Amino acid sequence: MKYFIIAPPKAGIHLCGNLFTELGIQNSYYLLRRENSLKYNRNLWNTSITDHGGVRLIEKGWAELIDLMPNDTFTLLQTPYSKKLYDKIKPYKIVYITRPLEDMIKSAKRMKNEKGVDTIKFTNKEIMEKFAPWNDIQNIFHLDFDDLVNSNIEVIDKLQHYLYNRIGFDSKTVITNTLANTSPTKSHLRG
Repeated sequence: MKYFIIAPPKAGIHLCGNLFTELGIQNSYYLLRRENSLKYNRNLWNTSITDHGGVRLIEKGWAELIDLMPNDTFTLLQTPYSKKLYDKIKPYKIVYITRPLEDMIKSAKRMKNEKGVDTIKFTNKEIMEKFAPWNDIQNIFHLDFDDLVNSNIEVIDKLQHYLYNRIGFDSKTVITNTLANTSPTKSHLRG
């Protein structure tokens, strides 16, 4: 099985990646985009967004790379909805993360101040409108950023049912470890 985590910039895609790792799913270390995807250095995952040796730009988009993603791994997709993309990944497990635009803009500003990485231009109403059709897809798991940062155990249990048809991990431990882990874009607000 392949797993795909989809989110607009600053919606919590790396946090959800940490959650999947805690749920026993291996990271492919790819972030696929429409164009110019990223391949993270697994040894520099924690610092890769600010360490240029930690991330490599791949001048290919999801259409060229998606079939190359290994089985039993999760892959990050910062890609707006398209029928072509959905048709390609619908046989797999898909999680779509949502977060209010105002919170995403605040997060983008914090990231620019804390890490010197400017994602503000990718966090706007026009971008959100391109991602919005994912909200209407019924057979994917919809996850809200606030459910992650507020340790909503019930939602983590439901996610496990979606992924495995059972609860195989203690959701309280999973979310506690997820929030404690570092990630390439983690804000100082989450410690």
